[in-house]
Amino acid sequence: MPVLEKAFAKYYGSYAALERGYVHHALTRLTGCYAEEIALGSASRGAQKELLWGRLSRWKKNGFMMGAGTVSKGLADREVLDSGLVFGAVYVLCV
Repeated sequence: MPVLEKAFAKYYGSYAALERGYVHHALTRLTGCYAEEIALGSASRGAQKELLWGRLSRWKKNGFMMGAGTVSKGLADREVLDSGLVFGAVYVLCV
Protein backbone atom coordinates (compact mmCIF):
# COMPACT_ATOMS: atom_id res chain seq x y z
CA MET A 1 0.00 0.00 0.00
CA PRO A 2 2.78 2.52 0.65
CA VAL A 3 3.94 2.11 -2.97
CA LEU A 4 0.42 2.88 -4.21
CA GLU A 5 0.23 5.90 -1.91
CA LYS A 6 3.54 7.13 -3.29
CA ALA A 7 2.30 6.66 -6.86
CA PHE A 8 -0.86 8.64 -6.09
CA ALA A 9 1.21 11.40 -4.46
CA LYS A 10 3.44 11.54 -7.52
CA TYR A 11 0.42 11.72 -9.84
CA TYR A 12 -1.29 14.47 -7.80
CA GLY A 13 1.93 16.43 -7.19
CA SER A 14 2.59 15.81 -3.49
CA TYR A 15 1.53 13.94 -0.38
CA ALA A 16 -0.17 17.14 0.79
CA ALA A 17 -2.47 16.88 -2.23
CA LEU A 18 -3.70 13.54 -0.86
CA GLU A 19 -4.82 15.03 2.44
CA ARG A 20 -8.54 15.46 2.86
CA GLY A 21 -9.15 12.65 0.43
CA TYR A 22 -11.68 9.92 0.98
CA VAL A 23 -11.00 6.20 0.88
CA HIS A 24 -13.89 5.48 -1.48
CA HIS A 25 -12.60 8.08 -3.96
CA ALA A 26 -9.14 6.50 -3.92
CA LEU A 27 -10.57 3.00 -4.42
CA THR A 28 -12.66 4.22 -7.36
CA ARG A 29 -9.59 5.82 -8.96
CA LEU A 30 -7.49 2.75 -8.29
CA THR A 31 -9.93 0.16 -9.60
CA GLY A 32 -12.28 2.02 -11.93
CA CYS A 33 -15.17 0.42 -10.05
CA TYR A 34 -17.89 1.91 -7.88
CA ALA A 35 -16.92 2.36 -4.22
CA GLU A 36 -19.25 3.04 -1.33
CA GLU A 37 -18.82 5.16 1.78
CA ILE A 38 -20.45 3.99 5.00
CA ALA A 39 -20.61 6.17 8.11
CA LEU A 40 -19.78 3.56 10.74
CA GLY A 41 -20.95 5.73 13.63
CA SER A 42 -24.60 5.40 12.71
CA ALA A 43 -24.34 2.05 10.89
CA SER A 44 -22.83 0.25 13.91
CA ARG A 45 -25.57 0.99 16.43
CA GLY A 46 -28.76 -0.82 17.29
CA ALA A 47 -30.43 -3.00 14.67
CA GLN A 48 -28.06 -1.67 11.99
CA LYS A 49 -25.08 -3.38 13.66
CA GLU A 50 -26.05 -6.88 12.49
CA LEU A 51 -26.77 -5.65 8.96
CA LEU A 52 -23.39 -3.89 8.81
CA TRP A 53 -21.50 -6.96 10.04
CA GLY A 54 -23.27 -9.12 7.43
CA ARG A 55 -22.33 -6.71 4.65
CA LEU A 56 -18.68 -6.48 5.77
CA SER A 57 -18.43 -10.27 6.03
CA ARG A 58 -19.94 -10.74 2.57
CA TRP A 59 -17.58 -8.14 1.06
CA LYS A 60 -14.57 -9.84 2.67
CA LYS A 61 -15.72 -13.25 1.38
CA ASN A 62 -16.08 -11.81 -2.14
CA GLY A 63 -12.58 -10.31 -2.04
CA PHE A 64 -13.61 -6.66 -2.11
CA MET A 65 -10.99 -4.03 -1.33
CA MET A 66 -11.81 -2.12 1.85
CA GLY A 67 -10.36 0.86 3.61
CA ALA A 68 -11.32 3.03 6.54
CA GLY A 69 -10.87 6.64 7.51
CA THR A 70 -11.52 8.68 10.61
CA VAL A 71 -13.22 12.03 10.96
CA SER A 72 -11.51 15.00 12.55
CA LYS A 73 -11.25 14.83 16.32
CA GLY A 74 -13.85 17.57 16.74
CA LEU A 75 -16.47 15.46 14.94
CA ALA A 76 -15.76 12.15 16.72
CA ASP A 77 -18.23 10.50 19.08
CA ARG A 78 -17.27 10.66 22.75
CA GLU A 79 -16.89 6.89 23.04
CA VAL A 80 -14.40 6.87 20.17
CA LEU A 81 -12.15 9.67 21.43
CA ASP A 82 -10.18 7.40 23.79
CA SER A 83 -9.91 4.50 21.33
CA GLY A 84 -6.34 5.20 20.25
CA LEU A 85 -7.30 5.97 16.65
CA VAL A 86 -5.58 8.82 14.86
CA PHE A 87 -8.27 11.24 13.75
CA GLY A 88 -8.30 12.61 10.22
CA ALA A 89 -6.36 9.54 9.03
CA VAL A 90 -6.88 6.68 6.60
CA TYR A 91 -6.41 3.07 7.55
CA VAL A 92 -5.74 0.29 5.04
CA LEU A 93 -7.62 -2.94 5.65
CA CYS A 94 -5.70 -5.99 4.45
CA VAL A 95 -8.11 -8.86 4.78
